[in-house]
Amino acid sequence: MDARDVIRIGMSAERTLVVPPERTVGHFVPGMPMVYATPMMILEMEMASGDAIRGHLQPGWVTVGTEVDIRHLAAALVGATVRTTAKVIAVERRVIRFEVEAFRRGERKIGEGRHARGLVNVASFNKRLGGEVATLIQVRERVRKHGHCILPSTPRRCAAPRMRAWRNLLRQFLRAASSPPRPRGSSAAACRPGPSALPAPRPWCRRAR
Repeated sequence: MDARDVIRIGMSAERTLVVPPERTVGHFVPGMPMVYATPMMILEMEMASGDAIRGHLQPGWVTVGTEVDIRHLAAALVGATVRTTAKVIAVERRVIRFEVEAFRRGERKIGEGRHARGLVNVASFNKRLGGEVATLIQVRERVRKHGHCILPSTPRRCAAPRMRAWRNLLRQFLRAASSPPRPRGSSAAACRPGPSALPAPRPWCRRAR
């Protein structure tokens, strides 16, 4: 579906809300004022944007929020009536952009900004999301039962060589890190203690094994 075929610039909708205690900052954060919370204002803006175009979408298609750029300009107390508006300002193939505003007590603006919604096919979205959820459930169950997350479709012989290579590389790194650096110009042969060498090797030499 191409949004440009069905959505037109200027489509709009509005919502009205009497602010309840459950949508205030103080409801979510103890000790904070009981005023209209910014996330709740953004929620109303998103819902108004969806209302503006929902009736023009083909069956099986919805829109989901993808971007928000909002300013909260003034507070609204519990019991205040807030009117939220949304208007389409740009239409792309799979993205619709809106201008959103919120007002209290008539025309006192308390919020404004831009919002974008993406066009989504519900069946395809659920199928893709369902596959990811099923994989996560498999991983969780195998970790719980076997202590690892190698799925049945992943051959163990593919993981084993990689693990051996990583172990060998780690051993080499630790061996090099634990050996003191040799002076420039010295060689491994010069560091080997000979018959007349002192019992204690030089600090930069490694004992022969």
